[in-house]
Amino acid sequence: MFVENRTTAENVQDFLEKYHAQYAELDSEKAASFVTRKQTEFHVDGLIIISENQSKTGKQVIYFGNDEQYANFIKDQIASMSIDLEAIRAKKKKPARIVQWIARQDEYIKKLNTILEDLEKISK
Repeated sequence: MFVENRTTAENVQDFLEKYHAQYAELDSEKAASFVTRKQTEFHVDGLIIISENQSKTGKQVIYFGNDEQYANFIKDQIASMSIDLEAIRAKKKKPARIVQWIARQDEYIKKLNTILEDLEKISK
């Protein structure tokens, strides 16, 4: 999912300056408006995505905030995925493709938990 594309930045504006290809071309008024929109997006969604087409790197990049904000995003993802998986597991009959999907989701949750553990080690 998103974890492979995580980047580091001091804040939303720093992220845009480092990674958004067109940000430097904006005049100060448009740049300020753009930063405000992206800050709102970050507070609502918990992340900001710059597509490979708009990224200076040519790859998708994502800002999750600091390690604590990143950990909270991951915890929310795990909780949401777990609720969905439990509802699906409760169904008696599941096609093979659904069983495979559940296994992939379980693996992804394990990966997210490993990232959380690593973040906890770093913060200590």
